[in-house]
Amino acid sequence: MGSRTSITGLRVLAGVSVASLLAAMLLLLPPPAAADERHAVLGYSQQGRAIRVHRFGDFSSPRKILVVGCIHGNECQGMKITRRLARGAHPAGLDLWVVHLLNPDGQRLGVRQNGRGVDLNRNFGSRWIPIGRRWDPQYSGPRPWSEREARLARGLVRRVRPDVTIWYHQPQALVRAWGPSRAMARRYARLAREPYRSLRWPNGTAPNWQNHVFPGADSFVVELPAGTISDGRATRHARAVRRLLTPVASARPHATPCYLEVSGSREVTGAGSTRNRARRSDASSASDTAASAPAVRPWSLQTLKRTWRSTPSPR
Repeated sequence: MGSRTSITGLRVLAGVSVASLLAAMLLLLPPPAAADERHAVLGYSQQGRAIRVHRFGDFSSPRKILVVGCIHGNECQGMKITRRLARGAHPAGLDLWVVHLLNPDGQRLGVRQNGRGVDLNRNFGSRWIPIGRRWDPQYSGPRPWSEREARLARGLVRRVRPDVTIWYHQPQALVRAWGPSRAMARRYARLAREPYRSLRWPNGTAPNWQNHVFPGADSFVVELPAGTISDGRATRHARAVRRLLTPVASARPHATPCYLEVSGSREVTGAGSTRNRARRSDASSASDTAASAPAVRPWSLQTLKRTWRSTPSPR
């Protein structure tokens, strides 16, 4: 009985792996001329719930935006904005990637953390430090990248290499950024008619990691107000996303990307970055790879490397 159960389980896992690989290829292969949207399962949460990624607009465009509607399970009004992005007119000349819900377990439980009691936005590998204990509001996990959902986000960002990533939160009712992402965040704040503040990244957050590892790209937080946001506010934010990379937003040129080998994996970095992030001098950068948990690979990423590398770099 035990061996039969094991065989069945292996068959299920094999089926999931094949399905995930097919979903990835569906997103990455060149689309038919008329296609302007695709959908796939990015992976699964700690408790086995599907995390989906959606792609809209002009897939050949070098202008890429990634929008994450909900990373803290009790701060999910950003999904009202991402759903408007999915339903509205697809932006011309923009390759738009959307993850409505990165933390389905936390949303189901009605908590900030994921299903293991970890704050996902303290679990990223840049300047990670141990914070609190399980189920504390900002518990950072036993180590950087210990959580499956954080690793899924890392894999997606590495492969899409978005020019701009927007992370929706609540309840501070402002747009916040630090470092080189401040100019783009200010522009978003003007377009969305929201206040802006320059605030340093907390340790182990997604924008902290992206700003250190991907020079020339922008990643910032949009804090929505507490409670349910109005339809008008959601529409205003969706419009801001669509307008963010219009020509006036591209005054700051992107650094020319090159590749840096780090512990057997490739990270994109800028050859002429004024911050010289190629050195990745902070200790947390090493923890990005050396201290990370085994990566979740629902897309069979080793196989997909050939697909990505055979395609011209978007930047």
